[in-house]
Amino acid sequence: MIVGGNAQSLEERVFLALEEEILAGQLKKGETLTEVALSARHGVSRTPLRGAL
Repeated sequence: MIVGGNAQSLEERVFLALEEEILAGQLKKGETLTEVALSARHGVSRTPLRGAL
């Protein structure tokens, strides 16, 4: 996918989305996160999610 002229991998897009959620306080310190829930939340399989983490 090309976003603003830059090709981003799926892992990178998920990483940036997770980083934004953390900085915005949507993911809180000590909160239990599961691969299944995060992959569903971001519409990706667990493989790119694992790469992002």
